Amino acid sequence: MAAMFWVILACRQEALPEGPSLVERYGTAPEVVIAEVTAMADPVAQEVAVLSLVESWPGQTAALCKALPNGAARDRCARFNSRPHLWSIAGSSSSARWSGGAGSRRLGLPDRFLETWSGTPAAPGDCATTDHACLEAAARSFAEADDISGAAGICAVFSGRLAYDCFFAASEMVPYGPDLYTRAMPLCAGSGDYAPECHGHVLLRLRAGDYNPLSTARLEQEADSIRQFWLTREPAYAPFAVDLYWSTAASRTLGTAQPFPVSVFSTLPASVHPHARSAIALRVTGTEDPLAIATAVLSGGSADLPQAYSPGAPMMPPSKLWRGVRQGQSGLSWIFFNDVRGGQRPVHPDATTDLGLAVLTACAMRQPPRIDVLEDAYADLNNPLLRWGAVRLLFEISPSHPIIAEAKESGDPMLVAAATGR
Repeated sequence: MAAMFWVILACRQEALPEGPSLVERYGTAPEVVIAEVTAMADPVAQEVAVLSLVESWPGQTAALCKALPNGAARDRCARFNSRPHLWSIAGSSSSARWSGGAGSRRLGLPDRFLETWSGTPAAPGDCATTDHACLEAAARSFAEADDISGAAGICAVFSGRLAYDCFFAASEMVPYGPDLYTRAMPLCAGSGDYAPECHGHVLLRLRAGDYNPLSTARLEQEADSIRQFWLTREPAYAPFAVDLYWSTAASRTLGTAQPFPVSVFSTLPASVHPHARSAIALRVTGTEDPLAIATAVLSGGSADLPQAYSPGAPMMPPSKLWRGVRQGQSGLSWIFFNDVRGGQRPVHPDATTDLGLAVLTACAMRQPPRIDVLEDAYADLNNPLLRWGAVRLLFEISPSHPIIAEAKESGDPMLVAAATGR
């Protein structure tokens, strides 16, 4: 629990119920606990109780949020319940930091950037430091007025997860505009453990908030603004941030536009084509023969495809795919996949093979996975790389599948490596 919580606890005026803690009892008697917390007269103690419950029962306290009176505790409860993944993040900012490479799970932010607000003094203004409702309203007001430093001063009043959440929430209040990335990203620098998710949400807003007609020029303009932002701060980070942008554009723009925007696809730079193939793959996972339909689209066939699934069921992966492959697999490059949630997928220079890798990745990520598609790819003796990919993905999502045992006994070095996680 953040240090601020203990300060608040020391100041509270009413005692929490004796006996088993609220957190312990919520698992067996949530209605009783909700009634107790809702009845608390001290708003400070109430907020401490709410945050303890939300942290211990991520995504399972929505009923508590609805029972609370309007105010900071209810707002934060609702926000944390809508983002349960935030509570699964380790209590160390090391996972939010960029190590100098792409990483296999998510893209952190550079160390120096994360220290942007480290020396910022707390500036609560007219708010008491214990009045969270006032502080949150002030941070929101500053962000909506594009006063980034003012919002940071308010958020600096908090510590730990409360501070991270304040910066994250403030970044989402920065008004949409063509320079949104440049204006909102500095607030993500203060979001600590949540920084990768904050970065992802800025990218999502770039695409979701754009009222301009979809065009190659517009997408390239946004990508270049991201590149320029990092070239003046951490040049080595620029290509990774741009790659994550194109992954977001692929899943949330090319992946959802109806019909599939073939004209945009055909005019994108060749370097971005793997992301466009990812978009096609995400759109065909629910079809009878995903690989055949995706190949037909790539060859100029019908663009009448269903929309790509967004992160969340049935496309919320329990874990990232292709873990540990980079160290031993030569001849493949990697791109981010399915905006902020999909980790990375391998890329092959041959367009048809690369589309196959994209389709296998999307089908393995779908919940439940399309095991049948992986089985069909393994049965195709004409494409060794896709056979390898099918085995490697089955090793991760269905390690007891008979194909894994068969691959281990095949004598084929690629298949044996895939079936043993190497």
